[in-house]
Order: sequence, then structure tokens, then C-alpha cells
Amino acid sequence: AASIHNVTATSEWEPAVPQEIALDSTASATNENEGTAVLAFGHTVGSGLNRILLVGVGQRNDSLERSVTSITFGGQALTKIAHQDRAGFGLYSRCELWYLVAPNIGTNTITITWDGNVAWKSGIAISYFGVNQTDALGALTQDGGCTDPASHTLVPERASSVIVDVIHTQDGLLTVG
Repeated sequence: AASIHNVTATSEWEPAVPQEIALDSTASATNENEGTAVLAFGHTVGSGLNRILLVGVGQRNDSLERSVTSITFGGQALTKIAHQDRAGFGLYSRCELWYLVAPNIGTNTITITWDGNVAWKSGIAISYFGVNQTDALGALTQDGGCTDPASHTLVPERASSVIVDVIHTQDGLLTVG
């Protein structure tokens, strides 16, 4: 059986009142065995009110610890919420979660930059409408381990919240459920 090497970082998002949180759009990219320090891909943010952009990052490297130093969306800097590390089996894995309140409307490039070359990396962008612009972040939980299957229990603080989770696995497929 394949060994699962997983890390997860989760955050909760508060809605703007009285509007409900609504998914805007998603985009993602993956580079395998490329060994570069940058991953870039396009994402479109719509014109809805009370926008937020979330970017989740996963990486795996051969025994070298690397961190994301910046993420931008068309030049706008995102803020890191959290990261989770996991080293073992001769590999170093990390996932990170970043956000930007009130991102510019339109299609722009998301640029993720690391502090050195990373063998395998992926990024996903998710934008939402209807998010509280002054108090967007809720509770943060983090977990890291080597379990098969990977498991993480999430409980929202409020019924109106949206939970966003980033999980990175060394190998194997993930099934939500």
C-alpha cells in the first residue's frame, strides 16, 4: 500500500450581512519535477460585492525545506493565513493557505514564489462573494501526519460560515467523504 504523507491547513470565512457567501470561480495549476521557484496561472474574479480570494499551495521536495515567500494576484499581495509542514520518508511536504480581501475584478495572473527551487508544486485559487470585508477570518485548525486514509475533522463555528481546507498528499488519490 502507498504511504500517505499529508498536511492540512483550514480556515473559516465569515459572511457579510445580510448577503450569503457565494462561490465566484476557481483555477489551479501543477508543476511536477520542474525544479523552479515560481508557479503562475490565471484566475478570474467576478464583479460581485464583498470579494475574497483564497490561494492554497501544496509542495513536495526531496529533503529540502522550502517556503512560499509571496503570492500576488495581478500585483496585489496576498497575506498568509497558515502553513503546515511534514517531513519524513526522505521527503519534505508543506501546504499553505493565503488570502486577499477585495481583489481586483478581472482576469489576472496568480504568481506563487518560493525561497528556492521546488520539485513538485501545485496551487489552487478560489474566489467568493459575500464575505465580511473587515473580519473575514474565523477559526484556524491545522494537522499533519502520515495516515492512510488521511483524516481531518472540521466543525464550523457558525452556521453561516464557509470552511476552506488545503490538503497535500505525497501519493495516492483523495476522496472527500
